[in-house]
Amino acid sequence: MKVTEAALPGPGDGPIAADGQPARLVGRLHEHAQRFRLVNAAEETLAILRPGPGVVFEDHRDRVVAVSGSLHAEEGAHPLMIVERIVDLFDVTVSGQSGDGAPIVETYGGVAISLGAGDPKGLTSQINAKPSELVVAAEVDKAVALTLPRGRAQWVYLDCYGARFNRDRFNEASFVDGLCLERGVFNISRFVRVPPEPEAAVFASAEPLSDPPVEVRFRWSGYQPGAFVVNLPADLPEEFGGRFNYARFGRAGDKPEIYGGVVTEPGSDPDYLATRVSAGSTLVEATFVERVPLGWEAMTIPFRRPRIRTLTAGAEGQHARLYLAEEGVPGFIELRARQPGPWGNGVAVTVRKSGPARFDVTIGYQGARFESAHQVALAGRILKPGEEPLPALTEELLRPGPVGIVHAKAAGVHADVTRNRAESMR
Repeated sequence: MKVTEAALPGPGDGPIAADGQPARLVGRLHEHAQRFRLVNAAEETLAILRPGPGVVFEDHRDRVVAVSGSLHAEEGAHPLMIVERIVDLFDVTVSGQSGDGAPIVETYGGVAISLGAGDPKGLTSQINAKPSELVVAAEVDKAVALTLPRGRAQWVYLDCYGARFNRDRFNEASFVDGLCLERGVFNISRFVRVPPEPEAAVFASAEPLSDPPVEVRFRWSGYQPGAFVVNLPADLPEEFGGRFNYARFGRAGDKPEIYGGVVTEPGSDPDYLATRVSAGSTLVEATFVERVPLGWEAMTIPFRRPRIRTLTAGAEGQHARLYLAEEGVPGFIELRARQPGPWGNGVAVTVRKSGPARFDVTIGYQGARFESAHQVALAGRILKPGEEPLPALTEELLRPGPVGIVHAKAAGVHADVTRNRAESMR
């Protein structure tokens, strides 16, 4: 088989119609003044070319090509083509002998080898259309020839013993079109030379054959399911759960703290609000202060609307606080969270009147939920013990509602959910 660059077409019969219709032109691809053009054998410009989506002219520069696309009129003598496809063209000659020894020569001119088996202008279709008396053609991917199968495989490396650069002398060795001698390998080599094949196998050589170093590399592609990671920030709303050393978690059996019949004066009264709360509360400390500091506002008791007030301004390194005041009583009572941090902003206080100058005070705290941002992001909700994030029934899966990553991702894709300063969950 002999493959050469395709012959260029000569001058055409007339101007090319530039009517915006699809067309196919054959010529050599030239670049001039930063513009690509297609020329014929007489170096006459057939069309100015502009690449369409996915077309790269640099890979075909100065080669004989076939371009396909729409032709448009442009200012000047030459039409403009928006190229949608470009392929290199070759002239292919297949030579052989018939069964009675008669020579057979088949020529296929201006064919491409990358158009697909169904394209009538491709080499595969040309060979199979006649059909050829010598060969049958089929198109395969380039990588198929060196596919490395799974399991044990046997490979044989045959190297031609011939002239080599940096090892032979100029004017003494033949580097082109010489006869290639190979060591004979039984069941592989053909020991009778059949012209025009340039190889011949030998059993031995008058001179010892010295093989150059050979390096063989095998590569294969590793496949794994698609995967992605969703990383959640550390700071999220309370519904996504608290973090250790940052939020306060409720304890089993925790109930609101109730202090009934307390008074706001005098400080020596055994039912004095500050004394009762400081002695019994695990959430807050209570003290008397003469003024309210900047950033807080005194709340007059009893509370009516809203009936529940929460401590405020709690932050890292700062205690959340609430200041209580009774009409006609000087000073204020400060309720301060026992530990600093934003958790204190969740401490709720109610104050109701229970009698003349006496009040019932309730202090409660709904402990923060343990880390739940993973589950919310993964399943769209907090999972019950042993519950799977993906419903088993299709109706439940299609039911409207919040969805998590497990619902939204494609099947077979691995997803991880992480959160800063928290353990990951898959």
